[in-house]
Amino acid sequence: MIFRKKSRAILFSVLFAVTTANINSQSLVDTLIVSLLHDLNHELDNGNYQEALQILDSVFELGVGNVIVRAELYWARSFIHHHMGQTDLALGYVLHSIELNPEAADAHDRLAVIYFCDGQYDDALQAINRAIQIEWQELHFYSTRARILIELEAFEEVLADLSYVLAIDPNHADTLNRMALLNFNRANFVAALSYSFRAIEVNPINHEFFALRGEINFNLGNVDDAFIDFTRAIELGSQDHEVFFYRAQLHRRMGNHNKALNDLNVALQFSPGNAELHELLTAILADMGGKW
Repeated sequence: MIFRKKSRAILFSVLFAVTTANINSQSLVDTLIVSLLHDLNHELDNGNYQEALQILDSVFELGVGNVIVRAELYWARSFIHHHMGQTDLALGYVLHSIELNPEAADAHDRLAVIYFCDGQYDDALQAINRAIQIEWQELHFYSTRARILIELEAFEEVLADLSYVLAIDPNHADTLNRMALLNFNRANFVAALSYSFRAIEVNPINHEFFALRGEINFNLGNVDDAFIDFTRAIELGSQDHEVFFYRAQLHRRMGNHNKALNDLNVALQFSPGNAELHELLTAILADMGGKW
């Protein structure tokens, strides 16, 4: 059987782990599958997605008779493709996983994340509600639902979900960060900053947490702190165009026009049609006398 260990969400970042405790066959093929699943877990833990896909291909070529395990392997494919930015493939694989095992709550959670990232918030809400119906004890699902509800501006429902989680686990990092986001969206910046600090204390390696705290500090006028947070988010692997956009603005304020342009170039790679980015680019070029 395959289990997921969830320590971060990307909303929602999810780690994937494989255990083979219930695979008891002594055949050569099953022994090979056990070894490959161990390797798969290692590659996923280290974010080596291309290598993980190659291992998954090998597992499928050997043949897996257990329907539940096959469903989990399709879940893994969905997870990998989504993190590689291949949304259509991710969606197809998670739907196939659900078809094979409709009672896998994590698969519905993964579906919710994919819909959320694609801006399909109503579909995302339906998917996460199904996950909660199946496994209501899983706190992570309530945190996921709160993130979706924030986009739907259902703030009272958001507060109910987040309060429920924190009453059980006061150090639930994703929930603390979403409480920061809720307060930020309601312009309660001081409270947002407090929750953001708590989230980072619990999980100091999540780039999304630093990105949010940077934006909070930016709005509070804490320019130096904002710059540090955005830089840390980038160091931790953020590919959010807004992080580079905000840091570019800060570089411009400091007169570092070339560094501002470098950040904007990166931001434009992630969001080439973004009007705000092009407006800032025009303003920086004007500062430089039209020279690049």
